[in-house]
Amino acid sequence: MFWNRHKKGEAVLDLIHEGNPRPLKKYLAKTRGAACAKGGDGDPVLFAAIASGNRELVRILLSAGADPNSRNRAGESALLWSLTPRSKEIAPLLLAQGADPNRAGGNRTSLLHVAAYRGYVELVKLLIQAGAKVDCANGDGVTPLTVAVVGNHAPVVRFLLGNSVGPGAHLVPSIYNALRQTALAHSHSAVLEILDEFAPRDTVGSKSVEEGARGKGRSREACQVYRGVDAGAPDFAAGIALSDVAAECMKHIACEYGPHVENQRIYSTAGHDRAGNLLVAFEGLAVSCGATRQYGQAVADSQGIAKPYRYADLNHIFACCSGNPKACPFYVMAKAREAELEGHRRRASRALASPG
Repeated sequence: MFWNRHKKGEAVLDLIHEGNPRPLKKYLAKTRGAACAKGGDGDPVLFAAIASGNRELVRILLSAGADPNSRNRAGESALLWSLTPRSKEIAPLLLAQGADPNRAGGNRTSLLHVAAYRGYVELVKLLIQAGAKVDCANGDGVTPLTVAVVGNHAPVVRFLLGNSVGPGAHLVPSIYNALRQTALAHSHSAVLEILDEFAPRDTVGSKSVEEGARGKGRSREACQVYRGVDAGAPDFAAGIALSDVAAECMKHIACEYGPHVENQRIYSTAGHDRAGNLLVAFEGLAVSCGATRQYGQAVADSQGIAKPYRYADLNHIFACCSGNPKACPFYVMAKAREAELEGHRRRASRALASPG
Protein backbone atom coordinates (compact mmCIF):
# COMPACT_ATOMS: atom_id res chain seq x y z
CA MET A 1 0.00 0.00 0.00
CA PHE A 2 2.81 2.43 0.90
CA TRP A 3 4.57 1.59 -2.37
CA ASN A 4 1.39 2.36 -4.33
CA ARG A 5 0.98 5.74 -2.64
CA HIS A 6 4.64 6.53 -3.28
CA LYS A 7 4.26 5.54 -6.94
CA LYS A 8 1.22 7.80 -7.33
CA GLY A 9 3.07 10.71 -5.77
CA GLU A 10 6.07 10.33 -8.07
CA ALA A 11 3.79 10.13 -11.11
CA VAL A 12 2.00 13.33 -10.09
CA LEU A 13 5.32 15.07 -9.46
CA ASP A 14 6.51 14.15 -12.95
CA LEU A 15 3.37 15.67 -14.44
CA ILE A 16 3.75 18.82 -12.30
CA HIS A 17 7.33 19.23 -13.47
CA GLU A 18 6.14 18.94 -17.08
CA GLY A 19 3.87 21.91 -16.39
CA ASN A 20 1.07 20.76 -18.69
CA PRO A 21 -2.35 20.88 -16.93
CA ARG A 22 -4.15 18.50 -19.32
CA PRO A 23 -2.17 15.27 -18.59
CA LEU A 24 -2.28 16.03 -14.87
CA LYS A 25 -6.05 16.46 -14.93
CA LYS A 26 -6.46 13.22 -16.91
CA TYR A 27 -4.24 11.23 -14.51
CA LEU A 28 -6.00 12.54 -11.40
CA ALA A 29 -9.40 11.68 -12.87
CA LYS A 30 -8.48 8.01 -13.32
CA THR A 31 -6.22 7.54 -10.25
CA ARG A 32 -8.01 7.62 -6.93
CA GLY A 33 -6.26 9.54 -4.15
CA ALA A 34 -3.42 10.78 -6.36
CA ALA A 35 -4.12 14.44 -5.53
CA CYS A 36 -3.41 13.71 -1.85
CA ALA A 37 -0.32 11.59 -2.48
CA LYS A 38 3.17 12.40 -1.25
CA GLY A 39 6.42 12.41 -3.14
CA GLY A 40 9.58 10.56 -2.25
CA ASP A 41 10.60 13.39 0.09
CA GLY A 42 7.43 12.92 2.14
CA ASP A 43 5.83 16.25 1.19
CA PRO A 44 2.33 16.39 -0.33
CA VAL A 45 2.43 16.85 -4.11
CA LEU A 46 0.46 20.07 -3.67
CA PHE A 47 3.63 21.75 -2.41
CA ALA A 48 5.48 21.03 -5.65
CA ALA A 49 2.66 22.60 -7.62
CA ILE A 50 2.71 25.67 -5.37
CA ALA A 51 6.49 25.97 -5.69
CA SER A 52 6.17 25.86 -9.49
CA GLY A 53 4.05 29.01 -9.39
CA ASN A 54 1.57 27.42 -11.79
CA ARG A 55 -1.86 28.45 -10.54
CA GLU A 56 -3.72 26.12 -12.90
CA LEU A 57 -1.86 23.03 -11.63
CA VAL A 58 -2.76 23.98 -8.05
CA ARG A 59 -6.39 24.54 -9.03
CA ILE A 60 -6.57 21.08 -10.65
CA LEU A 61 -5.09 19.37 -7.59
CA LEU A 62 -7.48 21.16 -5.23
CA SER A 63 -10.45 20.26 -7.44
CA ALA A 64 -9.30 16.62 -7.31
CA GLY A 65 -9.25 16.59 -3.51
CA ALA A 66 -5.88 17.97 -2.38
CA ASP A 67 -6.09 19.37 1.15
CA PRO A 68 -5.56 23.18 1.19
CA ASN A 69 -4.58 22.87 4.89
CA SER A 70 -1.93 20.19 4.38
CA ARG A 71 1.53 20.59 5.89
CA ASN A 72 4.95 19.54 4.68
CA ARG A 73 7.57 17.66 6.70
CA ALA A 74 8.81 20.93 8.21
CA GLY A 75 5.33 21.66 9.55
CA GLU A 76 4.73 24.53 7.10
CA SER A 77 1.23 24.92 5.71
CA ALA A 78 0.44 25.04 2.01
CA LEU A 79 -0.68 28.63 2.44
CA LEU A 80 2.63 29.62 4.04
CA TRP A 81 4.48 27.89 1.20
CA SER A 82 2.59 30.11 -1.25
CA LEU A 83 3.81 33.38 0.32
CA THR A 84 6.78 33.80 -2.01
CA PRO A 85 7.32 36.17 -4.96
CA ARG A 86 6.92 33.27 -7.35
CA SER A 87 3.81 31.73 -5.82
CA LYS A 88 1.93 34.55 -4.08
CA GLU A 89 -0.82 34.57 -6.74
CA ILE A 90 -1.74 31.07 -5.53
CA ALA A 91 -2.62 32.19 -1.98
CA PRO A 92 -6.07 33.57 -2.94
CA LEU A 93 -6.91 30.21 -4.55
CA LEU A 94 -5.97 28.29 -1.41
CA LEU A 95 -7.98 30.66 0.78
CA ALA A 96 -10.99 30.30 -1.52
CA GLN A 97 -10.73 26.51 -1.06
CA GLY A 98 -10.78 26.76 2.73
CA ALA A 99 -7.15 27.23 3.79
CA ASP A 100 -6.97 28.40 7.42
CA PRO A 101 -5.50 31.96 7.54
CA ASN A 102 -4.58 31.57 11.23
CA ARG A 103 -2.43 28.46 10.97
CA ALA A 104 0.87 29.28 12.64
CA GLY A 105 4.31 27.92 11.88
CA GLY A 106 7.41 27.67 14.06
CA ASN A 107 7.58 30.05 17.03
CA ARG A 108 3.86 30.76 16.46
CA THR A 109 4.72 32.87 13.41
CA SER A 110 1.47 33.46 11.57
CA LEU A 111 0.82 33.84 7.87
CA LEU A 112 0.06 37.49 8.54
CA HIS A 113 3.54 37.92 10.06
CA VAL A 114 5.12 36.56 6.87
CA ALA A 115 2.98 38.59 4.48
CA ALA A 116 3.51 41.77 6.52
CA TYR A 117 7.28 41.28 6.72
CA ARG A 118 7.53 40.75 2.96
CA GLY A 119 5.35 43.77 2.20
CA TYR A 120 2.58 41.88 0.39
CA VAL A 121 -0.16 44.39 1.15
CA GLU A 122 -2.77 42.71 -1.08
CA LEU A 123 -2.18 39.38 0.64
CA VAL A 124 -2.34 41.09 4.04
CA LYS A 125 -5.75 42.45 3.06
CA LEU A 126 -6.86 39.06 1.77
CA LEU A 127 -5.74 37.23 4.91
CA ILE A 128 -7.58 39.67 7.17
CA GLN A 129 -10.70 39.44 5.03
CA ALA A 130 -10.47 35.66 5.41
CA GLY A 131 -10.35 35.98 9.20
CA ALA A 132 -6.64 36.32 10.09
CA LYS A 133 -6.13 37.84 13.54
CA VAL A 134 -4.60 41.30 13.17
CA ASP A 135 -3.02 41.53 16.63
CA CYS A 136 -1.67 37.99 16.88
CA ALA A 137 1.78 37.81 18.50
CA ASN A 138 4.42 35.21 17.77
CA GLY A 139 6.38 33.35 20.44
CA ASP A 140 8.53 36.44 21.04
CA GLY A 141 5.54 38.74 21.51
CA VAL A 142 6.06 40.45 18.13
CA THR A 143 2.97 41.40 16.10
CA PRO A 144 2.57 41.67 12.30
CA LEU A 145 2.47 45.46 12.71
CA THR A 146 5.92 45.47 14.29
CA VAL A 147 7.48 43.35 11.54
CA ALA A 148 5.89 45.64 8.93
CA VAL A 149 7.51 48.63 10.66
CA VAL A 150 10.89 46.85 10.70
CA GLY A 151 10.52 45.96 7.02
CA ASN A 152 9.65 49.58 6.10
CA HIS A 153 6.42 48.54 4.39
CA ALA A 154 4.39 51.74 4.73
CA PRO A 155 1.23 50.52 2.90
CA VAL A 156 1.09 47.44 5.15
CA VAL A 157 1.62 49.56 8.28
CA ARG A 158 -1.21 51.89 7.29
CA PHE A 159 -3.60 49.02 6.55
CA LEU A 160 -2.80 47.13 9.77
CA LEU A 161 -3.19 50.27 11.87
CA GLY A 162 -6.52 50.98 10.21
CA ASN A 163 -7.72 47.49 11.09
CA SER A 164 -6.30 47.18 14.60
CA VAL A 165 -6.85 50.74 15.83
CA GLY A 166 -9.52 51.99 13.47
CA PRO A 167 -9.78 55.08 11.22
CA GLY A 168 -9.36 58.29 13.20
CA ALA A 169 -8.41 56.40 16.38
CA HIS A 170 -5.14 56.71 18.31
CA LEU A 171 -2.52 54.29 19.58
CA VAL A 172 -1.89 54.01 23.30
CA PRO A 173 1.34 55.81 24.28
CA SER A 174 3.42 52.71 25.12
CA ILE A 175 2.72 51.01 21.77
CA TYR A 176 3.11 54.24 19.80
CA ASN A 177 6.45 55.03 21.44
CA ALA A 178 7.81 51.51 20.93
CA LEU A 179 6.80 51.43 17.24
CA ARG A 180 8.09 54.93 16.63
CA GLN A 181 11.46 54.20 18.22
CA THR A 182 11.77 51.09 16.08
CA ALA A 183 11.05 53.11 12.93
CA LEU A 184 13.51 55.81 14.00
CA ALA A 185 16.22 53.22 14.63
CA HIS A 186 15.84 52.02 11.04
CA SER A 187 15.38 55.56 9.56
CA HIS A 188 12.00 54.64 8.06
CA SER A 189 10.62 58.14 7.41
CA ALA A 190 7.50 57.06 5.50
CA VAL A 191 6.50 54.71 8.32
CA LEU A 192 7.14 57.46 10.89
CA GLU A 193 4.69 59.77 9.11
CA ILE A 194 2.00 57.09 9.21
CA LEU A 195 2.60 56.32 12.89
CA ASP A 196 2.31 60.01 13.74
CA GLU A 197 -1.18 60.04 12.17
CA PHE A 198 -2.17 57.57 14.91
CA ALA A 199 -0.22 59.30 17.70
CA PRO A 200 -1.84 59.49 21.15
CA ARG A 201 -3.67 62.77 21.69
CA ASP A 202 -1.33 63.79 24.50
CA THR A 203 1.80 63.50 22.33
CA VAL A 204 0.93 66.22 19.84
CA GLY A 205 4.12 68.09 19.08
CA SER A 206 6.39 65.30 20.36
CA LYS A 207 7.73 64.79 16.88
CA SER A 208 9.02 68.32 16.50
CA VAL A 209 10.74 68.22 19.88
CA GLU A 210 12.39 64.87 19.22
CA GLU A 211 13.34 65.56 15.63
CA GLY A 212 14.57 69.01 16.63
CA ALA A 213 17.01 67.48 19.08
CA ARG A 214 18.26 65.12 16.38
CA GLY A 215 18.53 67.95 13.87
CA LYS A 216 20.74 70.01 16.20
CA GLY A 217 23.53 67.48 16.12
CA ARG A 218 22.27 65.54 19.15
CA SER A 219 23.14 68.37 21.50
CA ARG A 220 21.32 67.01 24.53
CA GLU A 221 23.49 65.65 27.33
CA ALA A 222 24.05 61.91 27.51
CA CYS A 223 22.22 61.09 30.73
CA GLN A 224 22.92 57.31 30.40
CA VAL A 225 19.75 56.41 32.32
CA TYR A 226 16.50 55.89 30.44
CA ARG A 227 13.63 57.46 32.39
CA GLY A 228 10.45 55.43 32.53
CA VAL A 229 6.93 56.70 33.09
CA ASP A 230 5.85 56.80 36.73
CA ALA A 231 2.92 54.42 36.91
CA GLY A 232 3.24 53.71 40.61
CA ALA A 233 4.84 50.80 42.43
CA PRO A 234 3.47 47.31 41.78
CA ASP A 235 1.89 45.26 44.54
CA PHE A 236 5.05 43.24 45.22
CA ALA A 237 6.97 46.44 46.10
CA ALA A 238 4.35 47.85 48.45
CA GLY A 239 5.39 48.15 52.08
CA ILE A 240 8.93 46.79 51.75
CA ALA A 241 12.13 48.56 52.75
CA LEU A 242 13.96 50.45 50.04
CA SER A 243 17.01 48.24 50.60
CA ASP A 244 14.93 45.20 49.63
CA VAL A 245 13.39 46.60 46.44
CA ALA A 246 16.20 45.46 44.12
CA ALA A 247 16.03 41.86 45.34
CA GLU A 248 12.24 41.86 45.12
CA CYS A 249 12.36 43.21 41.56
CA MET A 250 14.76 40.44 40.54
CA LYS A 251 12.25 37.87 41.84
CA HIS A 252 9.59 39.28 39.51
CA ILE A 253 11.60 39.76 36.30
CA ALA A 254 9.45 39.15 33.21
CA CYS A 255 12.05 40.01 30.56
CA GLU A 256 14.23 37.33 28.92
CA TYR A 257 17.28 39.53 28.29
CA GLY A 258 18.77 39.04 31.74
CA PRO A 259 17.98 42.32 33.55
CA HIS A 260 20.14 43.07 36.57
CA VAL A 261 18.93 45.60 39.13
CA GLU A 262 21.34 47.44 41.44
CA ASN A 263 22.11 50.86 42.86
CA GLN A 264 23.94 53.19 40.50
CA ARG A 265 25.53 56.59 40.85
CA ILE A 266 25.98 58.39 37.53
CA TYR A 267 28.02 61.59 37.39
CA SER A 268 27.23 64.47 35.07
CA THR A 269 29.77 65.89 32.61
CA ALA A 270 27.93 69.21 32.53
CA GLY A 271 29.83 70.85 35.41
CA HIS A 272 31.14 70.74 38.98
CA ASP A 273 30.00 71.84 42.39
CA ARG A 274 31.76 74.59 44.37
CA ALA A 275 34.28 72.09 45.72
CA GLY A 276 35.21 71.02 42.20
CA ASN A 277 33.46 67.65 42.37
CA LEU A 278 31.44 66.27 39.47
CA LEU A 279 27.70 66.72 39.85
CA VAL A 280 25.58 63.61 40.39
CA ALA A 281 23.18 63.20 37.45
CA PHE A 282 21.48 60.07 38.78
CA GLU A 283 21.55 58.03 41.95
CA GLY A 284 19.26 55.14 42.76
CA LEU A 285 18.12 51.75 41.54
CA ALA A 286 18.71 51.13 37.85
CA VAL A 287 18.63 48.15 35.51
CA SER A 288 20.80 46.97 32.64
CA CYS A 289 20.30 43.96 30.37
CA GLY A 290 21.33 42.48 27.05
CA ALA A 291 18.80 44.64 25.18
CA THR A 292 19.97 47.92 26.77
CA ARG A 293 23.59 47.07 26.00
CA GLN A 294 22.79 46.22 22.38
CA TYR A 295 20.21 48.91 21.60
CA GLY A 296 21.09 51.67 24.07
CA GLN A 297 22.59 53.72 21.24
CA ALA A 298 19.62 53.21 18.91
CA VAL A 299 17.10 54.33 21.56
CA ALA A 300 19.34 57.28 22.47
CA ASP A 301 19.58 58.24 18.80
CA SER A 302 15.80 58.23 18.54
CA GLN A 303 15.65 60.84 21.33
CA GLY A 304 18.59 62.99 20.22
CA ILE A 305 20.90 61.75 22.97
CA ALA A 306 24.60 61.82 22.08
CA LYS A 307 25.73 58.69 23.91
CA PRO A 308 23.98 55.36 24.50
CA TYR A 309 21.69 54.59 27.37
CA ARG A 310 23.39 52.17 29.74
CA TYR A 311 20.60 51.79 32.30
CA ALA A 312 16.90 52.35 32.91
CA ASP A 313 15.39 53.73 36.10
CA LEU A 314 13.10 52.21 38.72
CA ASN A 315 9.92 53.39 36.99
CA HIS A 316 11.04 51.44 33.92
CA ILE A 317 11.87 48.40 36.06
CA PHE A 318 8.39 48.40 37.57
CA ALA A 319 6.58 49.02 34.27
CA CYS A 320 8.62 46.83 31.91
CA CYS A 321 11.29 44.57 33.42
CA SER A 322 8.94 43.31 36.16
CA GLY A 323 5.75 44.18 34.29
CA ASN A 324 5.25 44.22 30.52
CA PRO A 325 8.53 43.87 28.55
CA LYS A 326 6.69 44.64 25.29
CA ALA A 327 6.39 48.27 26.42
CA CYS A 328 10.20 48.54 26.62
CA PRO A 329 11.85 50.18 23.57
CA PHE A 330 15.05 48.15 24.05
CA TYR A 331 13.07 44.91 24.14
CA VAL A 332 11.00 45.87 21.09
CA MET A 333 14.11 46.67 19.06
CA ALA A 334 15.78 43.41 20.11
CA LYS A 335 12.73 41.35 19.14
CA ALA A 336 12.31 43.19 15.85
CA ARG A 337 15.93 42.47 14.96
CA GLU A 338 15.52 38.80 15.86
CA ALA A 339 12.43 38.61 13.63
CA GLU A 340 14.34 40.31 10.83
CA LEU A 341 17.24 37.84 11.05
CA GLU A 342 14.87 34.88 11.27
CA GLY A 343 13.10 36.12 8.15
CA HIS A 344 16.41 36.28 6.28
CA ARG A 345 17.30 32.77 7.46
CA ARG A 346 13.96 31.32 6.40
CA ARG A 347 14.10 32.96 2.98
CA ALA A 348 17.61 31.65 2.39
CA SER A 349 16.60 28.17 3.50
CA ARG A 350 13.48 28.33 1.30
CA ALA A 351 15.47 29.43 -1.73
CA LEU A 352 17.80 26.45 -1.34
CA ALA A 353 14.99 23.96 -0.75
CA SER A 354 12.51 25.16 -3.41
CA PRO A 355 12.64 23.36 -6.75
CA GLY A 356 13.58 25.46 -9.75
